[in-house]
Amino acid sequence: MIGFCKTTNLTYYQCSIEDYLLEFNHTDRDLSNILVYTQGTLMYLHPDNQNRFIQHLLDHNCKNMIFHEYPPEYKGPHTNFNPDKKYLDLFEKKNFRKDLTGFIYLN
Repeated sequence: MIGFCKTTNLTYYQCSIEDYLLEFNHTDRDLSNILVYTQGTLMYLHPDNQNRFIQHLLDHNCKNMIFHEYPPEYKGPHTNFNPDKKYLDLFEKKNFRKDLTGFIYLN
């Protein structure tokens, strides 16, 4: 059985994070009641864009983020989630699988 959520108040966007940051008008966005979850996504962004994305979420009151990424200290074939330390320090870190780490910021 496939589950789904029937709702009338859902807005869905599919775009890159860079496009989201550049092209959408965010002045009226309140992200306080959403969960942002990434699975191996942010590690492909330049660290400056990782910082911009996290700061954008914080600026719009986002209180629930889970980023499942390779940590800065990871030494392997993949790129890393490597924002500034001030952002990394916001997150609780949990290992879910070998090398992959959950960066958790929940209200």
